[in-house]
Order: sequence, then structure tokens, then C-alpha cells
Amino acid sequence: MIYGYIVVLQSGIFVASNFFGKFKEAEQMDITMVASGIVALSNFFDRLSGEPLENVIIGDYKLAIRYNDYLVVAIFADRNDAIAEGLAKKYLKELTECYKTKCPNIGEFNDSETNEELNIVLDKLNKEIVIINTQAKDMHYLRD
Repeated sequence: MIYGYIVVLQSGIFVASNFFGKFKEAEQMDITMVASGIVALSNFFDRLSGEPLENVIIGDYKLAIRYNDYLVVAIFADRNDAIAEGLAKKYLKELTECYKTKCPNIGEFNDSETNEELNIVLDKLNKEIVIINTQAKDMHYLRD
């Protein structure tokens, strides 16, 4: 089950988030601080170990984190859900392409054309999560 996502620029600037199901109330929280924390953790472990931070385990849940030089995408899911990593990787690629083509200077993304492109990709992500969660009620994608 996918519970939500956070997208943030590598500079720590919050881009977008959405939460589903029992974690819908997370939208009321200050997600910008969480987003900055995810970037800080990712950069810390990347520089410390030379290895990317890929998952943060929190009890029965995890954040599947994928990032590049532009963006960080974190998918909040059940701990044993193996689809979260693929979803983060897929949308990191799509969102990065959106920024690279529409906004070569990554910090200047607040024009309406870029936001429209971004919203198309985020709408696609939201719809895919709804489909995944609907299917998850009957079928589980579990990692050994």
C-alpha cells in the first residue's frame, strides 16, 4: 500500500506532496520541513558512505527514496511493499525530464508553463497510486 509521496528539489525547496488513506492528515503538517530533512539525510549518507540512501524504515512503514542532482522523490509505503522503489525511480526520471526541458535553471521553476507540465506528471503519479492501492486490497507485492 502506498500512503503518499514528497517531491523536493536537491536545494531543499519543497515541490509537491500528496497523502492517501489513513495518512491523509499528513497534508495538514508542515511537509516542507520533512522534505528538507529528507534531502539532508540523503546528502549526509551519500557523502558519508558514497552510497545512496534508498530506504528509511519506520516500524511497519518505509520511505523509498530516489534522487539525482535535481530532485528527490520519497514514496511512503508499507515496509514490505516492493513497488514503492520502482514508483520513486520512475517518477524521479519523469519529473527530472520535466525540469530539464522546461527549466534548465532548476531553481526557477515557478512559471506557469513549468507548473502545468509538473502537474501533468503529478496527476499521473496520483492516478497510478490510486490504481496500485485499489489492486493492493486483493494482491500484495511483497519482498522476501
